Amino acid sequence: MAQKAYQRVLNTLREQIVSGHYCAGQKLPSEFDLCRQFNLSRVTVRHALRLLCEQGLIERFVKRGTFVRSSRPRKVVIQEGDFSGSMLSQIPAMHRELVHLSEDSPPNDIARILNIGADQRCLTCRRLDFSGKEPLAYDNGYIPLNLAGCIDEQMLLEVDFLHIWLEKAQLTASHTRQMIEAVEAGAADVELLDVEPGSPLLKARDIIYLPSGRAVAVFESYYRGERVALACEVFAGGRNERLDNK
Repeated sequence: MAQKAYQRVLNTLREQIVSGHYCAGQKLPSEFDLCRQFNLSRVTVRHALRLLCEQGLIERFVKRGTFVRSSRPRKVVIQEGDFSGSMLSQIPAMHRELVHLSEDSPPNDIARILNIGADQRCLTCRRLDFSGKEPLAYDNGYIPLNLAGCIDEQMLLEVDFLHIWLEKAQLTASHTRQMIEAVEAGAADVELLDVEPGSPLLKARDIIYLPSGRAVAVFESYYRGERVALACEVFAGGRNERLDNK
């Protein structure tokens, strides 16, 4: 039986990976170069690359290219909603970038949670967290302007930002209410997290409350589903209402 066109690409690249011609972590030729090498269409080459991905031999990143898969990285486990503690214990070299900071009217659902009017604004930020060069997660934060006067860019870059801010603002938080759901990566997620469109993400919305019951901050975090897991311990007869470190 004649070998199908995509199988030539698939078998050749698989043999080169297995034999060590391409090593773990090494970048493969671009789709354009593979099309020229095999004299095939991009559709055919992409089909072969997709099959190699499914076989666990390669991984593809938007804008970065195609790489031979290294040993699968272990997931970062966020324990009990303690983001900063979990990250610092498992990825001590994690670093954070501030990609957006403004004073804006928040989305309607955030405004309702924070009980602010349509004419009131929030300090709005977006922060991106990395392990080495790999993006792991990002969040969108919303804090009413009348509570955000002590916040600067450097503070927002701190992994334990929440506790630093509460202390400086002389606020005492009683608990965090968290909602977690599975979502698919959209255009913004693809750009920020370097994932394929439709990739699974974990979305967590954390609402920070004072003892009076007032909500003073909202953070919406998006985690790469293949790199981050969330875990908590539930005690019989009790409620787990935890204060997260954002």
